[in-house]
Amino acid sequence: MDAPAIIGCAAAIGCLALAARAAVRVIRPHERGVVVRLGRPRVRTRAPGPTFVLPGVDRLHRVSLWTVVADVAAQDVITRDKVAVGLHALVTFHVVDPAAALFGVEDYQRAVPATARAAIRAAISRVDLGDLLANRADLNAALTGAVVAAVDDGWGVRVDRVQLEELGLPASLTRVMARQVRERHSVAGVTPALYVPSGGAAKPRVRAPAKSTVTWAGPRSPMDC
Repeated sequence: MDAPAIIGCAAAIGCLALAARAAVRVIRPHERGVVVRLGRPRVRTRAPGPTFVLPGVDRLHRVSLWTVVADVAAQDVITRDKVAVGLHALVTFHVVDPAAALFGVEDYQRAVPATARAAIRAAISRVDLGDLLANRADLNAALTGAVVAAVDDGWGVRVDRVQLEELGLPASLTRVMARQVRERHSVAGVTPALYVPSGGAAKPRVRAPAKSTVTWAGPRSPMDC
């Protein structure tokens, strides 16, 4: 075999190797693959492991099934009894339909927290401040239900839970609540005080009353009886 034939065979083998490499893709265990062929998504979702695509014809999209914990941006909300509170929450969700998550919404990882923010604001506006402070578990369950109802079913995403991380009260309301705590302790015979920790703001501290001195007016010993 002459040199040109050898070069031609080597080039053909190299092209076949490159084509095979381009045709074989690997999907990781936490992912599912969605193939789009000539602009049309294929019905079957590709499972983890090696999968074959047609180079130049197919386009493989990988969708993660990992649970996502997204931060809902802090916002000021007015409760039903007209009290402004600051809220910061976390929303937990995961993909249940990779094709819907890919084509049902532009970016589900941004759309879900944005929708949750609006749903939380609407839910808090229907609650009084007393109910907001009473039971955090019931509040989280109510917020989860509101976000689940707000997220579109066509997005292929399931909301697992919503957790309220921080609740900020107005400074005037905080002072009123602190005064009420001091009054209750005063009625109970405990004197509240304030202390300033190093590098921090003033915080309430309860000081126990001094030990009482009891004078025994009776006999000093049984022999005095």
